[in-house]
Amino acid sequence: MLWSTGTGFGTLLHGYHDGGLGMPAAGGNGNLIFAQREQYRDVMSKELSVAAPRRRTDIASTMAWDPAMILIEALDKLGPHAAPERNEDSVEKLHS
Repeated sequence: MLWSTGTGFGTLLHGYHDGGLGMPAAGGNGNLIFAQREQYRDVMSKELSVAAPRRRTDIASTMAWDPAMILIEALDKLGPHAAPERNEDSVEKLHS
């Protein structure tokens, strides 16, 4: 089992590959930058598991997507001139 994010994950993948280890590997969602993973394609385990949503998303885009969608939902519900306290209250109640 290996676990790291970013450059460290690439180093671990190279170590697995260079050492001839064919066992499954796992990594966290911080490794969901597809351009980065494309660079590791030749050294990735065929059984690489990364904690990820079911759709093809890049962690960099989802980090901006979720907050934007929360704000849009609050604006749709309350309108653009709602008091900040009402917006905050609306966001707090989204998943409660």
